[in-house]
Amino acid sequence: MFWGCFGRNGVGMLKVIDGIMDRYVYVNILKHNLKNSANMLELKNYKFQQDNDPKHTSQHTKEYL
Repeated sequence: MFWGCFGRNGVGMLKVIDGIMDRYVYVNILKHNLKNSANMLELKNYKFQQDNDPKHTSQHTKEYL
């Protein structure tokens, strides 16, 4: 499985996930990759979008975001 992001300037970081990604793994990926990817793409203002996957809508994830 992979986690990745993209913006108008190109693609951000790509993270390989070994095994099952749960809400804890997901938040850890966001902590270490989302802001770094936005900086790499020189995005000043951006909207983070995700779908309604349970790990995206978990209380743990909501508290982080």
